[in-house]
Amino acid sequence: MKRSAPVELHDMEFLRKNTDRAAKITLPGPFTMSQQAKNEFYHDDEELAMAFAEAVNAEALDLQKAGADVIQLDEPWVRNNPDLARRYAGQGDQPRAAGHHRADRGASVFRLCRGGARLDQPAGYSFPR
Repeated sequence: MKRSAPVELHDMEFLRKNTDRAAKITLPGPFTMSQQAKNEFYHDDEELAMAFAEAVNAEALDLQKAGADVIQLDEPWVRNNPDLARRYAGQGDQPRAAGHHRADRGASVFRLCRGGARLDQPAGYSFPR
């Protein structure tokens, strides 16, 4: 699995051209992507997640260079599969997977989101049927 081209770079470039305010962008996390993909190549889920991590890291580096102030790594599957997450995602591999993006490396904030969606969304979040 290789990253062939930037995915969200054009979005960040557009945002930077249109605002001088802080810019936040989200990326799917490697653990979550590894849980949603069919693995027919890698030895196990951890190896697959680390392959995704390389792609996420490259994307995050491009986003930092383009001016991202906040990069949020979304990992909701950490909650869906806590045993597997404890085995490798929760033992320091996620920061490694994310390329150790810290304030001293570009983005002022790197946030790992592990879910927590509200089930009682305000009416403004309702979609017409």
